[in-house]
Amino acid sequence: MAQAEEKLGRDLEALQHYEMLLSEAEALDSGLRRDVEARITEIEHRIAVVEFDIKPKGTSISVDDVELGMAPLDRAVRLLPAPTSTCSPPTATR
Repeated sequence: MAQAEEKLGRDLEALQHYEMLLSEAEALDSGLRRDVEARITEIEHRIAVVEFDIKPKGTSISVDDVELGMAPLDRAVRLLPAPTSTCSPPTATR
């Protein structure tokens, strides 16, 4: 599945499935494990990893109209690089 997703340009989904394979396949052949790790490394060079440090706490965080959660996020977010990506500005609370 991960290989098909990668060929279709769906790098985030492919990365998730490659990582799932590594974590769930206990008896994975060492050669296949190296191949999967190489695919992960290559995909990681094509994506962006973003950490948000936004205040105040509870501010909604979204990118390209997709809600990622509320500040503070406890994780980095993986995104596809795109020149048209937009982040919503913090909204003032009263």
